[in-house]
Amino acid sequence: MKKSIFIVICLLVFALPLSSGATYWSKMAGRESGLFPDGSYTDVQAVSDYGFIAVGTKLEGLTDINMNQAWISLDTGETIEPFFSPGEVAQGLFCQSLILINTLYFFNENNGFLFGSWGNSYDNCGVLTVPTNYIASTFSQGGAWDAIYLQPVLQNTELTAVDFLDDLNGVIAGESDNIWMTQNGGGSWDFVAADAPDYGGYASAVSYVSSSQIYIAGGGLLIKTNNGGLSWETVDMEDAGSVREVQFLDSDHGWLLVSGGDEGIKTLVTSDGGDTWETGEFPLVPGVGDPGDDYTVHDFTMLSRHVGWAVGSDYGNLTGTSYQSVIFKTVDGGLTWEADDYFGAGGLYAVSMYNGRNGFAVGEANTVLHFANPNNATPIAEAGDAVFATVDQTVTLDGGESFDEDGDALTYQWALIDGPEAVAFDDATLETPSFSASTAGEYVISLQVFDGAALSDADQVQVIFDPVPGSDDDDDDTDEIDQADDDDEDDDDGSCCG
Repeated sequence: MKKSIFIVICLLVFALPLSSGATYWSKMAGRESGLFPDGSYTDVQAVSDYGFIAVGTKLEGLTDINMNQAWISLDTGETIEPFFSPGEVAQGLFCQSLILINTLYFFNENNGFLFGSWGNSYDNCGVLTVPTNYIASTFSQGGAWDAIYLQPVLQNTELTAVDFLDDLNGVIAGESDNIWMTQNGGGSWDFVAADAPDYGGYASAVSYVSSSQIYIAGGGLLIKTNNGGLSWETVDMEDAGSVREVQFLDSDHGWLLVSGGDEGIKTLVTSDGGDTWETGEFPLVPGVGDPGDDYTVHDFTMLSRHVGWAVGSDYGNLTGTSYQSVIFKTVDGGLTWEADDYFGAGGLYAVSMYNGRNGFAVGEANTVLHFANPNNATPIAEAGDAVFATVDQTVTLDGGESFDEDGDALTYQWALIDGPEAVAFDDATLETPSFSASTAGEYVISLQVFDGAALSDADQVQVIFDPVPGSDDDDDDTDEIDQADDDDEDDDDGSCCG
């Protein structure tokens, strides 16, 4: 009997996964085969745990391809409904029926924008048209749409990348002479490309970092402004490769997705505002191959300084009709990426995470993947290195290296554990609180972080306050007169005892 139980237990153990790397990605939609497998979603934004909005083309049957529409799902992709069609906003203007939709930005599932251009072919009046900037906005989950026309009207232009700093301030870009900013939530847009370097091609990504700092990746180059768009300059990447994507979480911490060079495809990581960059590497993917040679990465998103996701595809078979999804995660700030265990057809073009446990990826063959992680990793507190100061000097602690593997936002709690006197933080819930002490000695400070569900273990940092030089508490200091007297006494003692 005991032997039978032992065998059953062994079978159960060996039936379990041998690694903890099981994927939390699942395929919700996608065209596995067919005569026309080219319909695709090219951009996506998660608007809730269960909802997303995507733009691109979608196949309806074997031959009916709906070009350049937007689609919405509020049930993780179980149902995907048309969200926008050109006729809703054309209103007879220019007799135009074809609108190109390149990208989107939504504040929530009801309120947001689609960006692109009026079409680049004959309109429904038989008139040859050229692309012209176009924005469509909705405040009713696509129930009604308004058209926004940029002035001055620029011919042969498209809008291809967007980012908002907050509900009011945003920037959109296309070509290097086609950059616009809004300060009223998209109600109106100001032309800010007068001094922009010519990056050629179209903008592939925008990162609106602060009221003064904006980055744009375009034509393989990276440009930035430090004065809110009044002037622009090219960022010298020293032959690092062609920049595809850019994202900054703050003025110091940023990431680039770069193609070319020995690595084929890589990330560049900065923690000092772009003064220096470290290279992040993508791995060999079993069954797919090497980055750059066998697969490419199209998009990435960083949830925090440490945690991020990236998606792409292999290069398909000889007919070019079958592409494998590749998905990567980083927990060390983009320096190393690990391949997720997900395996399935449908190359991925875009990824958007609503939070650390829910998100979406979309791509070729109308592929939609949903990420749902029911587990919660306990966050890790990092209180930083020891700090040395003098009495009454203000010191600033740094908990910025604390992280949550799920990418959840953290709250901070600092506390004095031991020290010669009580101290008062300017705000003990900040990532970087400050305080001072009027008594010399060693102070032990603890930090715990909370991800909304779990509290970390405490980490500690020592802060050493030395006496002010020359003060009564400074045992090492003596004034010059005392030193002279001591020297004289030594000389006297030497002469008498010689």
